[in-house]
Amino acid sequence: MSATLSEYDNVFDVRRFPPGHAIQACDGVERRARPLGLAGLIRLIIVAKAAAMHYIERRARRQLQRAVRGDGRTRGIDGRVDANFGQMHDTLRRESATYGDTPDGKLAGELMEVLFPKGLAGTTQIPYEEQVALNEYQVALVREKFPDAPARLGIERPLGRIEALLPEYRDSLELPDQVSAIELGEAYADLQVKLLRVVAWIMAIEDDEARVSLMEPVHAQAQRLAAAYAARRRARSTSEGGPMTDDVPPDELDLEPEVRAALDAAAEAEARVQAEAQQAEARPPAQQAEAQQPAQAPQAQAPEADPPTLIAIPALGRD
Repeated sequence: MSATLSEYDNVFDVRRFPPGHAIQACDGVERRARPLGLAGLIRLIIVAKAAAMHYIERRARRQLQRAVRGDGRTRGIDGRVDANFGQMHDTLRRESATYGDTPDGKLAGELMEVLFPKGLAGTTQIPYEEQVALNEYQVALVREKFPDAPARLGIERPLGRIEALLPEYRDSLELPDQVSAIELGEAYADLQVKLLRVVAWIMAIEDDEARVSLMEPVHAQAQRLAAAYAARRRARSTSEGGPMTDDVPPDELDLEPEVRAALDAAAEAEARVQAEAQQAEARPPAQQAEAQQPAQAPQAQAPEADPPTLIAIPALGRD
């Protein structure tokens, strides 16, 4: 007889398979399915592996994009700009403090008011977008109002370096987000759906021996994950001195808050659908028939979604 979804409830949680484990499980199932001629299952496996690779590609592009912007290119340029402003600040302050009663000392004081009206931090320790706009204005003002001052006061070199860096600074801030957190969350959820379809197809098989054999690779990956969860819980408990946490797949621990929120919302929606389906099944036959009665003023209705049963599995393979 065919298996039910609850048969494997205590064996694995397929919705939480990271992409690498999903691919390994699918490869193992495919090796067993090909000799049996299960073309429908093989098609679902190919789709699931493609979804896993798509998620891996999306995740890699987002990580690269975040490194290029906040943690890499922009931060590096900002650091060089700040260092040159720091050099000018020290030079002008020393010149103003030492020769304040001379023309050069007074000129240094005027440049301090232009470049550092709120101190060095007020010019360099502000958001990237605000700093690049302020620095562009300051450099342009010095070049217009004090064209000879940088060379006289010894700040021409750092000022010229800042002037050369500012266009690159602005370009780095205008890099578009290639992959949003929502898109990454959708790719992760799509992977879990595709993998669940593979498992549901297997559980619909009538041959007990074939079904158990096909499930072995999935079961093996679930056991490997369980061992990884336990090791990570022990490490966290030891390092933090607190109770062990719930099982969390290694791949999911690194999800961004926005991605995790999107996945949580999808899980809540799925739970509501399942609860409504269970309530409908629990109704007495008379109430079910009454609920299915059309209204007196019939209206065009959208086709109902396929119920979450194994009967609908073959249709899913055509996606």
